[in-house]
Amino acid sequence: MKSDIPANEVLLSICIPTFNREKKLEKVLEAISLDAAPFGKEVEVCVSDNCSADQTEKMVGEWSGRMPLKYHRQKSNLGYDLNLLSAIGMASGRFAWLMSDDDGLVQGAVGRVLADIRECEGKKAGAIYVPVDNPQDRRPSVKQGFGSFRIFSKNDKGYSPLIITFIGTICLKRETAEKVIKSRIKITGSQLEKTSKNRYVLDDFLHSYLFLECAEEEGFFGIDPRPGVLFVSDHARVSYDKVVYYQLLHMLYSLELLEFYPWFNDAAGEIYLKPYLILKTAAQAAHKPSLEAACQASIDIYAEIMDKKGRRIGAAAARLFDFARKLPLAGSLLSSVLVALSRSRGSKLAYECHDGKVQEKIGFLVSRYGKYRRDAA
Repeated sequence: MKSDIPANEVLLSICIPTFNREKKLEKVLEAISLDAAPFGKEVEVCVSDNCSADQTEKMVGEWSGRMPLKYHRQKSNLGYDLNLLSAIGMASGRFAWLMSDDDGLVQGAVGRVLADIRECEGKKAGAIYVPVDNPQDRRPSVKQGFGSFRIFSKNDKGYSPLIITFIGTICLKRETAEKVIKSRIKITGSQLEKTSKNRYVLDDFLHSYLFLECAEEEGFFGIDPRPGVLFVSDHARVSYDKVVYYQLLHMLYSLELLEFYPWFNDAAGEIYLKPYLILKTAAQAAHKPSLEAACQASIDIYAEIMDKKGRRIGAAAARLFDFARKLPLAGSLLSSVLVALSRSRGSKLAYECHDGKVQEKIGFLVSRYGKYRRDAA
């Protein structure tokens, strides 16, 4: 069938929000340049710089003549969310593929995504899911039961659970994304709130929110079963605070998906819904009392998710554990459990590290969950 797409039209905008990652961003640009070279002006790169203090601007300028490239430097650091929206606002392609400034690119991915976009021509698909591959993780990537691009209704469960917490998995139909941003996101100064569902819904996962809202707006989304981006980890040592923060963040994410997007088949939340992680969080709180509020919220969220999923035994077990952990001598026992778990799993925790910024984020999550429960009451 003859395509109605005009020659030389930009089909794909690769949108990269960045901050102080000159060297890593340069590797991303190099990979994109090589992979997109055969497609000429069909692909553009949009870099939104969040007022980096390094040589990002100079480095990007050196790349500007090698590929279609747009660059904008913010006057001040706006935070991740507003910088991401800035990158999307720079796009002129039919679809905007969101990408981190430290992601790896699977060879041939640009060509496959372009083919996916052509497949969407004349069809209602608000977004495309592009899988992430994590070669450093022993867990296998989520596999689909089909080998080529497919479009699904949002009510169709004929696909394996998806992980949309990684920014590089998100490719949005630009016109639909612009409509969602204009009608469902309110920006006041440097503050961003959602005007649909809940103002803090999927906070810290704006890219995931945009994917889900675009899919809802059109009623359909596409899935490419072949990985397009590589997750790159620096294996940095992390504090108890940060481990508990990520645990709580993803559990709240899972709860909000069940509440506001029950049609979506999610995989990321399930990764954090493991009983041993609840045990580990309680052990961390016993070792470090400042994490107690986060621990309590994690257990409460876990029990609530189990209830919503119809897993009554799991919910009852969580509540029984919460009662038992507060008994005399339980704290000492849990501290011993933490040491054992850390050694057995090759943990790289920096045990006594205090991270004030992460503590502040944890406090916000605990407060947000409290507001969520009051609104639901």
